[in-house]
Amino acid sequence: SFPKLENLKLHVTDLSGTIPSEVGFLTELTELQIQYLSQEDSTIPTELGNLSKLKFIALFGAYRGTIPSEFGNLQNLSHLYLTSPNLSDHISSELVRLTKLEALTLFTTSEEYDFSEPEEIRSFLLGR
Repeated sequence: SFPKLENLKLHVTDLSGTIPSEVGFLTELTELQIQYLSQEDSTIPTELGNLSKLKFIALFGAYRGTIPSEFGNLQNLSHLYLTSPNLSDHISSELVRLTKLEALTLFTTSEEYDFSEPEEIRSFLLGR
């Protein structure tokens, strides 16, 4: 355990597996960067929403599923970068609660990602 850990950066060419949910116990983290999980069934753990001091998240890899709605709890988050060919579903309405967000980058090549709901995008972008 690293109770005072503030920055966690993992940059590995062929990292496999999932982000362990225990990362959610690193309550002093202000910056989290994980680049590259090659296993395509990895999901973004909801426990990351417990990291209330996070200001910067960058996750680059092969994640499936949605952006956890728990990310809406990250009230200090100013930068969110998610890159995965497999993200799906929609932009969580909970992200509107990120009032300190200055930079948002979502990149996916998935045909499943739903940007077809103009009202959802409008409310996300203008809903502050």
